[in-house]
Amino acid sequence: MKIKSLFKTFLSFQISFFCFASLLILVFSVDAVSQDTQLKKCLSIISGEHALAGTPQPLSAYLEDACNQAQTFFNWSVSAGRIIEGQGTANILIDTTNLDCMDVTVNLIVSDIPSEYENKASVTLRVEKPKIRGITPLKICDDYATTKYLRICLDVLIDLLQKDADVTTIAVFCGGKKSPKTQIKEMKDITNAYLKKHNIDLRRLKILECDGKDTAYYAFYLIPKNAPELDCPPKTN
Repeated sequence: MKIKSLFKTFLSFQISFFCFASLLILVFSVDAVSQDTQLKKCLSIISGEHALAGTPQPLSAYLEDACNQAQTFFNWSVSAGRIIEGQGTANILIDTTNLDCMDVTVNLIVSDIPSEYENKASVTLRVEKPKIRGITPLKICDDYATTKYLRICLDVLIDLLQKDADVTTIAVFCGGKKSPKTQIKEMKDITNAYLKKHNIDLRRLKILECDGKDTAYYAFYLIPKNAPELDCPPKTN
């Protein structure tokens, strides 16, 4: 009887162990399949966090070399406004007329990339006000940025700020395709250094950033005195 009992116990243990091992194999197999089917990321949208209503906003798609194909088609869509240039290509311009203080979602689907890569991307832009109670910012200068011409523009801006202590300024800095964040940082650093050098209060400067132009770009605007703040009202959830 003892032998039978031991045999049954041993057999029961063997069956339990077999079931447990089978369950582990199943769990790890499902996990491996899930990892194998997870799409890799190689697509992103280059843009700034803000846009200026009424000013065409550039955006660019960035594809890593692994999924960049010669025949890739770029299908863009926007939640508000309209695409005025570049549909089907990696670079577009969005019309932001009458989109003051709105959040615009930009969606992108690309075709003809390897199946193991995700082919979708999206980004949301905050559209700032370009006009305040009928007051339009006065553009001082703009150009496709080189350090030399940026400094010339800053000389003009500093002169105007020194002549009227009540005016403020908006600077729009856009990075190009190559190293956009580095280009924007360089323009910001040069501008801040200029203002400090001439004892201009940095609170008189508001900076808007954007990416996606072919080359770096900057623009400076003056806001007349006694104008309210440029900022849009805080977002409510």
